[in-house]
Amino acid sequence: MNFKNLHILIVGAHALDGEIMAGALAARCVNEGGKATLLHISNGECGHPRLFPEDYIKQKKIEAKKAASILSAETYFWDIPDTKVENNYENQMHLANDIRKLRPNIVITHWKGSWHPDHVSTHFIVLRGIFLAALLSTDTKYPPHKVNDILFSENWEDLDGFNSNISFDVSETFNVWKKAINSYELIRGNLSVFPYEDYYTSTMRRNGCLNGCKYAQSFISLPEEVKIGLAQLIL
Repeated sequence: MNFKNLHILIVGAHALDGEIMAGALAARCVNEGGKATLLHISNGECGHPRLFPEDYIKQKKIEAKKAASILSAETYFWDIPDTKVENNYENQMHLANDIRKLRPNIVITHWKGSWHPDHVSTHFIVLRGIFLAALLSTDTKYPPHKVNDILFSENWEDLDGFNSNISFDVSETFNVWKKAINSYELIRGNLSVFPYEDYYTSTMRRNGCLNGCKYAQSFISLPEEVKIGLAQLIL
């Protein structure tokens, strides 16, 4: 894939989801002349064992901005309360408006096979938002925009039925990715019993072995007939 002049929008249910799932690819895109944007639906403020949510929100925003800076990406926040991400028309239209404003070529988000309700809701918000953004009849502040492809990321919480069909070599940006995710206390401070950094490092190394490189990030890409349908929406 030629990343020059390409804009990737990564939509994560919580701050850190997007960086983990596609941060190394975002950095590669920017390095090769493209652009990357991280959109955080929720801040993920309920996940700290000691801080109150209102305090953790402030910390997570600082961490997210630092991570985005390391990846040379832009970052946006919706500020929907953690655990309350809902797949409804209001949120679908919100995303449609953001897509029209940001005008990405590719959108990356969660796979639907997840045990986490916020991730499942985000998956369907993105699908519907992309559809609405392309329709001439959708009324938003910005003109229609057609997304060329949707990719669903490999995430340990979203693995039910996940079978990747496209991978990208991220060997050159792997260390940048590690530095970026370590902007978060959740990674560097061992706030979770789940070893995020070890898991995703191992996953990217496995993907690299299977694709003839050192590290790779893998995704599900939509079937070609679906892409053709999206392409015809505003033609």
